[in-house]
Amino acid sequence: MKRTRTFDTSRRPIGRRTTRSCVAMFGVLFGVTSVQAQVQFEIQDDRSETLKVEDILKAWGSCAGCPADLNRDGQVDVQDLMLKLASDVEQIDPIRTFCDQEPAVGTPIFRGAAAQGGGMTGVGWDGPGQNAATIYWYVEDITPDFDDDQRAALITAMQAWAGVVQITFREVAKPNLNVAIDWDFLTGDHSATEPAESGDPDCPFSGAGGALAHAGFPPGVASQCVNPMTETWSGNVHFDEDETWELDNANGAGEWSLTFIACHEMGHSIGLIHSPGSTDVMRASGSSGTLTFVGLSADDISNIQGGYAAGAGSVVTLNNSGIWVDGGFAGLERGNTSGNPVNTIIEGVNGVPPFTNNIVIHIDAGNYPESLLITEDVELRAENGTVTIGN
Repeated sequence: MKRTRTFDTSRRPIGRRTTRSCVAMFGVLFGVTSVQAQVQFEIQDDRSETLKVEDILKAWGSCAGCPADLNRDGQVDVQDLMLKLASDVEQIDPIRTFCDQEPAVGTPIFRGAAAQGGGMTGVGWDGPGQNAATIYWYVEDITPDFDDDQRAALITAMQAWAGVVQITFREVAKPNLNVAIDWDFLTGDHSATEPAESGDPDCPFSGAGGALAHAGFPPGVASQCVNPMTETWSGNVHFDEDETWELDNANGAGEWSLTFIACHEMGHSIGLIHSPGSTDVMRASGSSGTLTFVGLSADDISNIQGGYAAGAGSVVTLNNSGIWVDGGFAGLERGNTSGNPVNTIIEGVNGVPPFTNNIVIHIDAGNYPESLLITEDVELRAENGTVTIGN
């Protein structure tokens, strides 16, 4: 069943740009069944919420079906347009904006040589030039909407990008690390979880029917939501838990493909902005029930290869590497290698990702005076000698 949304067209304070959703800067598409076409409008800025009729006609493709009564000296007021559509069209199925993340005004954009739009903002996680990169990732929370396939959705999203550029995505056993992407499902004002969002009214989710998700750009690229972009926020992906999620468009309208939206948000996490192609993963909007992930478009690939070395990367999970514990370790803890272990078994157990089985926790020899209640399906394996747990 298609859902109808109303939009708030009230005026905002002059001089302040808004990113409550992609509506504010990059438009929203409406499917208009009575004229067999789509209308796209864009709020140009906070001082003028008017549109030229010829811009709307471009979205229609011709003058056929144009609401001529909205033509007032070559311009049309957004609110009048929306009221007209709402009254004249029997059914409006909004094509929802995916996310509210765009780079801060004035940020340079670098486009792939063959791309028709979109592009990279900043230099990515690899620094200047087109280089290989290693990015860490961690799943902070899950959605109750469906089961263990959601881990597969996130991995598929990362594999898509790793299939065309030399990025290695390595899973870690701890959140909030540098050069790391934390995946999370949150609602409303979640600044308690993400302090960098505190105090910015554009960051909170607005519930079902609003923006679906948002992501931080790589370090050094401020967004309109988070400015300055702190390192620990960079790359993080938040999904609005008030939405209904599924693996990949099996259930029709009203539920959203986690695979597609995760791939889209991962594109932002590694530096891409929105692009205009109708088949681009990085397009700004789409309809529930129509999004099926079929891979990256030519523009998606061209743009990301403009920022990173072309070629094959990989996705390394904790299923592959195991979790490593060393009670004597005092360095940077990632928990995914013997060189960067966590230093307590409790941290190791807590680092086991959701929906995984038979993760091996490698424990370096020694005495660990910890009390443990392990409910995860894991294997504890002693390394380099005897391991004693408890007093």
